[in-house]
Amino acid sequence: MSYIKDIRFNTFRLTDLEGNPADVGGEINAILNFDYYESIFQPNINVTAVLAGTDQILASRKFKGTETMSFEIAHPTGTLSFDDLSVSSTQQNDSSSTSTLYTILATNPDAYKNYSNKLTQRFDPKAPISTHVSSILNTLGTSRPVYIEDTANSYGFYGNHWTPYKALYWLAKRSASGTGSDDGSGTSRVGFTFYETADGYRFESIDTIASNAKTNVIEFFRQSDVVDENEDFNIYNMRFEKDQNILDQMAKGMYSDSAKYFNVHSLAQGFKVPGQELSYANKVFSGQSHFGSEGIANYSFNDSMNFDSVQFFVDGTMKTDGQMKYDDSGDGEDNIHKTKAQSRMRYASIMSRSLRATVPLNFRLKAGRAIDISLIQSGVGESKHQSGTYIIKDLRHNIEMTDDGIKGFTHLRLLSDSYGVDSNATTNNFLE
Repeated sequence: MSYIKDIRFNTFRLTDLEGNPADVGGEINAILNFDYYESIFQPNINVTAVLAGTDQILASRKFKGTETMSFEIAHPTGTLSFDDLSVSSTQQNDSSSTSTLYTILATNPDAYKNYSNKLTQRFDPKAPISTHVSSILNTLGTSRPVYIEDTANSYGFYGNHWTPYKALYWLAKRSASGTGSDDGSGTSRVGFTFYETADGYRFESIDTIASNAKTNVIEFFRQSDVVDENEDFNIYNMRFEKDQNILDQMAKGMYSDSAKYFNVHSLAQGFKVPGQELSYANKVFSGQSHFGSEGIANYSFNDSMNFDSVQFFVDGTMKTDGQMKYDDSGDGEDNIHKTKAQSRMRYASIMSRSLRATVPLNFRLKAGRAIDISLIQSGVGESKHQSGTYIIKDLRHNIEMTDDGIKGFTHLRLLSDSYGVDSNATTNNFLE
């Protein structure tokens, strides 16, 4: 199932700071374990490799960190390759008369630039947030491809000696997408993510990922209790980590939000912003896209019920012509507090259901990509309730040398905000 005979390391090289390489087949005798990781909530990919090499290779090359790791792995599902990863940590595990085992950790060299290139400039309050994201990534001088979803709102701030990644995550929860919603009601597409995959950096909203999942080709997996190397790609070792916790979600303000303002000049508590306090499905996320067909959650609250997560914000508005001037509606799309509240709810909703699973090694899969899965219900067959479309929160491509040869698996953590199979989603088994 993992194309055991077809996993091939075309290259694997460690290059010291003086430019001297150590390759597989030379000073590196074998790669015993290789692990590649990416996540929609992590700015950089990470690689861990366990190597068997000649005695004291790291000491003789004077490895201290920031050396270069490069590799190319070929597989029927594609090629995984990097030529400029930076070594972040090394460890000598064991030593014998014939070889020494080492563990090498590597990541994107931008992780080092993130701490050396602090932000000090002023960011124009009239410029779209997506423009700021592009400018911040330019300060890293990154060589990675970048995809930035256009934002509808603008926001200004000072760098404050923040790291670029901190600023990007700070902006992510304040961003509203410039693309329209599926139902044409305007944009409620908030809850942006910033992360890196093998294809480069991505700054995009969860709703856009969900919406694209309905029209783009989705990889299809069918649950199997048997690991079969000759069958279609199966999904197995299923385990739900989390499947709705309504009390916890209410405490986090997932279903509603309201805000109160405190004016620092008048020392008075201001107005209460009319928040999203009624029907969760119809009011809060009316313009958002979801993965399944049975609604955002399998619960329906009465309109008379009000679960408020109340926040206090400082209102520093000065008097104009003897009167306090501020917009007391709180409903504008450019209201930053509304956007933050909606983003918090969006993050909570996508994290409400978490599923772990394993599939055969598959380099086509990427964090942030939606896949369609069919799960088994005992005595029934396919579970129409649990099956459906899930987003890949994180994945690990793991290649291991065993007594039976090289085996490869992709370990997934999947998320969804709803139940059921969406009949509008386009599915296609990539083996066809």
